[in-house]
Amino acid sequence: MSTMTPMTLAETVARLEAATNRLAGARQALLTAELAALDARAALETAEAALATATLRAQADAPGTNETQRKAHALAATEAGRLDAARARGGVLEAEKALAGCKAELRLADDERRTAEALVGLWQTGVLPAPASSVPYPADGPDIPF
Repeated sequence: MSTMTPMTLAETVARLEAATNRLAGARQALLTAELAALDARAALETAEAALATATLRAQADAPGTNETQRKAHALAATEAGRLDAARARGGVLEAEKALAGCKAELRLADDERRTAEALVGLWQTGVLPAPASSVPYPADGPDIPF
């Protein structure tokens, strides 16, 4: 048994307008999230390149001839760079999560818009009888902008 309450044509049109507005907002949020993800990936690449460069320099500048000691010195000298790279990886992960959320929101808004458009179209063509509580369309009904 359906728990949905029937909507009037005016309510469906209002729902369509709201979904269209939500869709526009979701598109803008998606663009912002995509740009943030690009920035996060660029920051990660920069941090990893800086870490690689610092590691090579630290190994070259390390005292002694023992390779193990030189690597240990480089490891200690580049701790801050490794932390920066780890933070950048976390930034990429957070940006990708936000991007996935924006994509889901966009799909939901688009689905809602398509559903409302389909209902209005079915009522317009007479395939689906308009609910008794709605204003007849289009002769006596409100001006519907589409």
